[in-house]
Amino acid sequence: MERWVKVLLGTFFGSLGSFIFFLIFDRILQHIRRMRTRGVEEKNGGDSSIHMRVKLNKDKANREEMEKLVYEEYDTEKHEVLAICMETPTIAVGISLFMNDREAEYYWEKFPECCVKHTSGDDFIFRNLMTAVSYWGSKWTMAEAVNFLVQSGNLVRNVSKGTTRQWRAVNQFEEKHSFRFFIQWTDNYVCDEVCNDELWEELVNLAKQLVNSSETELESAWENFPVEHWKRKRVRVNGINFHLVPHPGDIATMEVDKPVEVTDDLVEYLR
Repeated sequence: MERWVKVLLGTFFGSLGSFIFFLIFDRILQHIRRMRTRGVEEKNGGDSSIHMRVKLNKDKANREEMEKLVYEEYDTEKHEVLAICMETPTIAVGISLFMNDREAEYYWEKFPECCVKHTSGDDFIFRNLMTAVSYWGSKWTMAEAVNFLVQSGNLVRNVSKGTTRQWRAVNQFEEKHSFRFFIQWTDNYVCDEVCNDELWEELVNLAKQLVNSSETELESAWENFPVEHWKRKRVRVNGINFHLVPHPGDIATMEVDKPVEVTDDLVEYLR
């Protein structure tokens, strides 16, 4: 018999023998495991199940706590804010999203009659910007970034120059409350992260919808907003906030359901 034939036959029968031995050995191990398991069950009275007790707590506070543990696409561990103001010559809208707290605040107000009557050019846009900054400035304290969108490219350039009255007006609140203010134009902005692009875009759409809505339609405008499920609150601003940008003529009184507290910031500004 040729040598290569002997090698081939030896390899074949050796492999076949190993396979048969594996099957027999595996059956023996399975039999031993079954015997051990049966012995444990007999010692435990025939009950091999693991008892688990699940407690369902429907308490509202616990549900809210669990919601905080769920991953949120747009929240952040840093104190950051995304805000916008949108306005017409008669209506002012402001929105502030507190990213770390998953909260949203907004206002919808009619400009006081005196501001509408004595407006000059695009002053109403700057007036609404200062309304938002003066109202939320204290809540933005120590924020690493306040990304603020406005609809005027000229206002963005004026605030960014660092030498204008618009810059000085915003900067005093920025220094007072130690937040970093980044103003951008709604028609040409750059997001800090790609994943937030949708949120920024939808915020612009929401502000446009609010400014063109009646007061009874405000809540329905939030229905399709990406973070509509966040805690949301409508706040009220008053005449002092609006008159941080002065105008000639008399100042009309403005009444709201819940008067806004006059803070030290506003008093210092008016001085």
